[in-house]
Amino acid sequence: MLLIVLWPVSSQAQIFHPQAGSSSLFNAHGGSVEFQAPGYNGSVGAGVIDGSLVFGEVLRTQFHGYSLTAGDDVLPFNLPTDVFVNDHYFFGKGLGVAKKSGRMDFAAFGGATSLALGAPYFSAARAKQPFGLFFAQFQQSPQLRFVIRTIASEKQTVLMGMEWSPRKWLSYSFSGGRGADTPYLANAVTIERGKLTFKAAYISADQNFQRIGTQSTPLVSEPIKDNLYLGLRPLPNFSFSLSRQNVLSPLTADQPSLEGTIH
Repeated sequence: MLLIVLWPVSSQAQIFHPQAGSSSLFNAHGGSVEFQAPGYNGSVGAGVIDGSLVFGEVLRTQFHGYSLTAGDDVLPFNLPTDVFVNDHYFFGKGLGVAKKSGRMDFAAFGGATSLALGAPYFSAARAKQPFGLFFAQFQQSPQLRFVIRTIASEKQTVLMGMEWSPRKWLSYSFSGGRGADTPYLANAVTIERGKLTFKAAYISADQNFQRIGTQSTPLVSEPIKDNLYLGLRPLPNFSFSLSRQNVLSPLTADQPSLEGTIH
């Protein structure tokens, strides 16, 4: 692999960071330029992967308290009941807007899901399935919050949830609705107190459930049915845990997932 990194160039409070390279491991050749200036930042990249020319770009800025994004973005998709797996996301190419205001925050994005491509020295993406997204969260009080996750695409997703924390060490959460036109219902409890951690969740969903049903999204395992975790830390340098997890592991986006159990 050949990698060329040029020293960042600063001009009138603007910073440019170009880099380029060639990799036989990724079968990729290309480069990118990251830039940063007061009020905005982003990057532009291009390259050849497996003989195909690909591009990637993103621009981020702020406007009257709104966060604006144009281009490629990573879109988190978590629910309050994600106490076992909380890194769900997918890639999008389009226009996005987000704002946090008091107890309410929201995010909207329109464009297409994308297939992320690239190498360590540049990022690119190919647009796939058109979609529109609206996520919102309302903090009713320090102990209670509500969320809604909606996606309009080839298959529709409308999921709502809440999290209630009557004590600092105790929280209960609920999520329900439809994901990719498939019913979904989940309940979870988390206890974090001193030397003890306890998590329990029960998720009702069939093998066709997905948060967004397009073939370009990352295939992430989903907890299903009963899931339990108990962790104890009796000594500073000694701990042990017991767990049982049931998961749906997708093979492809257009086929039912396989169900498995982990002890």
